[in-house]
Order: sequence, then structure tokens, then C-alpha cells
Amino acid sequence: GLREVYAEWALADARQQRLAAQAERVEGLAHREAARAARGESSQLEVQRLELAASALRSRVALAASDSERARADAGAWNPELPVGARPVLPAPPPPPDPASVHPLVRAAQDELDAATLEREAVGRFVASPELRAGWQRQELGSESLDGPLLGFGWSLPLFDRNQGQRAAADARVAAAGARLELAQRRIDASRPAARSAFERLAAALDDAAAVVTDSERMLDGAETAFQLGESSLTDFLETLREVTEAELTLLDLHAATLRAHRELERLAGATDLPLPTTDPETEETLP
Repeated sequence: GLREVYAEWALADARQQRLAAQAERVEGLAHREAARAARGESSQLEVQRLELAASALRSRVALAASDSERARADAGAWNPELPVGARPVLPAPPPPPDPASVHPLVRAAQDELDAATLEREAVGRFVASPELRAGWQRQELGSESLDGPLLGFGWSLPLFDRNQGQRAAADARVAAAGARLELAQRRIDASRPAARSAFERLAAALDDAAAVVTDSERMLDGAETAFQLGESSLTDFLETLREVTEAELTLLDLHAATLRAHRELERLAGATDLPLPTTDPETEETLP
């Protein structure tokens, strides 16, 4: 749960930073075009289109900031000592975990079966233990009386009521616990390969997409320069901006899906020794 909260916080913060950078770029370009329009060197329509694009980006920044604040509050609930100025670092997908020899869910189901079996054995002992009686007896025989110790042996053997109802219920509980154990093992065995395949596919797609989006900032710089020099239209620049922004946000969505798949793989692996986020005391950055 802590890893999920941290991933949500880091991803929301990354979305906010990327959208804020694009909004700042468009706002700066809008201010320059407004100055040119005041001198009659540009049209007011282009200024309005840039201002509209900047407003849309600022709205998305506000939504991302809201998500980031909510995720940070959730992280603070897990760690009340989280520094006020702490910033999350987007974690890279870790390598696949080694599966535990016995999954905790399977171990819990096995313990439940063992407990039901012991209960059935206890209920099955319907014959009581033998009893040894001892006492002192006095007999009056007319004018004489005799007294002395008395020893006895008793052993009740039930002929009809042999806890048949309790024994049947105990047998049913054992059967149900055995079925749950088998089902838990089957689910783990069937889900582990699928979860590992899903994670590896997403991780490979993330690497491929990251390699393409790496030069997005340079692409925007070229599109902005081309527009300012009159080599391309404002429509071309806005289209490039839209494509770059959507590619960056899609990359973050893919990153989120990859981390989510890794957490599912950890759950199915039954891993118990998991790395947790820590805080760098010098930079106050929360490290994965």
C-alpha cells in the first residue's frame, strides 16, 4: 500500500511539472506575440490562440497539482515525519522479484486446514476415558457393622450418541479448508506467469517509449524557433506542442501501469522483504 501511494504521488508530481513547463513555454510565447501584435507585426488572433492554449495547459496543471496534493497527504498519513518540502523521485521499475517458496496465502490456507484436521481428531474421540473410583464404605449387619475401603472401575461406552453431528461438521470443515488450500495454490500458480509476462511487456514498452520522448524538449525548441522565424505557422507549432504533451503524459501513464504491474507481481510472488521509500536529508527528496 505504501509503494502504491508513493507511486501515485511521484507520477502526479511528474505530470504537474511537465504540464507546468509546457504552460510556461506557451505563456512566454504569447507575451512575445502580444508585443509584436502591439507593433503590428503579428495578428491578434495568433495571440488569442496562444493564450487559449496556455489557459488549457494551466487548467491541466491545476488538476495535476490537486492530484499531487492528495497523494502527498496519503503519503503523509503513512509517514507523519515527511518533510514539508519533500519532493518525490519517480521510481524506475525494479527487477522482477524472486517468488517465495510458499506464498503467504497458501501458508495461511494450510494452517487453516491443519487446524480443522486437529479439531476433527478432537471431536472424533467420542469414547470417554476410564474412571477409577475410590472411597470408604460402612455396612450395618444387624448388631454388627463392617467398614473398609472401596475401590471401583468405570468406563462408559456410548452405543448410540457418538458425536455424529459434530463429527460430520468437522469433516465438512476439513473438506472446505482443503478445497480453499487447493484453490489458493492453483490461483497463485496460474497468475504468476501471466503477471510476470505483463510486467516484462510493459517494462519493454516503457523503455522504447522513453527513448523516443527523450528529445521532445529539443523538438519543441525547434518548432518554436521555426514559428518565430516565420518558417512554420502557429498551427504547426500548436500541433507539435499537443503531440509532445500527449506523448509525455502517455509515457507517464505507461510508467504508472508498469509500476502497478510490478506491485501485482510482488503480491503474487509472496515477497516479504520489500524496499521502501526513504528521504534524503540533504535535498529533502523522497527517494524510491
